[in-house]
Amino acid sequence: MQLVRVPTSNGVVHFHAGELRGDRPLVVILHGATRALAQLQPLTALLTDFDVILACLPKHNNAPALSEVSVEVFAAAYSEALQATLVGRRVLFVGESLGGVVGLAMGRKPPTCLAGVVALDPFLEGDIWPLRHIVDNNLAAAVNATFRGSYQYLLEDQLVPVHIVAGDSLLDVRAPKSLPSLLRQEDRPMVVDRASLTVVRGGHHLIAENPEGCSDAIRASAAAIWRR
Repeated sequence: MQLVRVPTSNGVVHFHAGELRGDRPLVVILHGATRALAQLQPLTALLTDFDVILACLPKHNNAPALSEVSVEVFAAAYSEALQATLVGRRVLFVGESLGGVVGLAMGRKPPTCLAGVVALDPFLEGDIWPLRHIVDNNLAAAVNATFRGSYQYLLEDQLVPVHIVAGDSLLDVRAPKSLPSLLRQEDRPMVVDRASLTVVRGGHHLIAENPEGCSDAIRASAAAIWRR
């Protein structure tokens, strides 16, 4: 894949682009926090009939920091970068974990190229115990302080179709052997009211645990978009 650096009002965004033929659906995939691009391979291997671009979170995979650490600033930067580089294309944005939260923010103020969002096990509550454990042990204090509180508001006023994919391994008071879904059971009725929800086998790291379920959801969203 070719590295593409795109300057925006909030800093430089890094994309890694595969072959973009232009005659097939285009997906842009943004990984989650602490994740490497190589960890997206189980999913991209199932999307060989799509044009695929991988997006990097700031300060991940050699991408630089943006002007501010916030979901809204990240969303504005990716939206601006996509609009600048994908003139005339329609984009399905796929976000994993934090990448999905960013995608939800993009859907509220979408660039004209954004046709839909698929969020793979996004968290809507930043203070749940598994997420705090991950952040406290892996991310800097400034980031830790930022990604707290509720993100339920991101489900409101969506201007593009949103498809949320959640794992069926729910939060439990005991320490799980693997990370459970971070989309709480009590948040799921709200998702159903405001977006499309698909529950698949797995926990939080759905790309690793169930890439086929993720691919099926992406294909369903793409089929609905490109039918219109």
